[in-house]
Amino acid sequence: MVPEAEDEHHDSGSGRVTPRAGDPRLVESFAIYANGTYGVINEMYVAPPFRSQGVGGRLIAAVKDLAARRGWGRIDVTAPESPAWDRTRRFHESQGFVFTGPKLKFVLNPGRTGA
Repeated sequence: MVPEAEDEHHDSGSGRVTPRAGDPRLVESFAIYANGTYGVINEMYVAPPFRSQGVGGRLIAAVKDLAARRGWGRIDVTAPESPAWDRTRRFHESQGFVFTGPKLKFVLNPGRTGA
């Protein structure tokens, strides 16, 4: 979900960005507690040269638009609970997200990067 000038989903004239279908960083999931399908932003990154220019807000707006078209009941985004990620968390909260707590994980392969 990083906009690039050459990306067919980024209109440099309007500044509009759209998430790519099938992008593994934005997935559709299902849960009873969500009353059906919902979106999950697994990872969102805005390259430093594009920060503080509204790019992140346009990405979130594009995801919200996609969510409405797909009939998702909600959108979740990963935001670690750590002071190092306070700016990221504040950004998402400014976009209407509510912090709901950390996620749990089970590591299948401890030697794998990112486990």
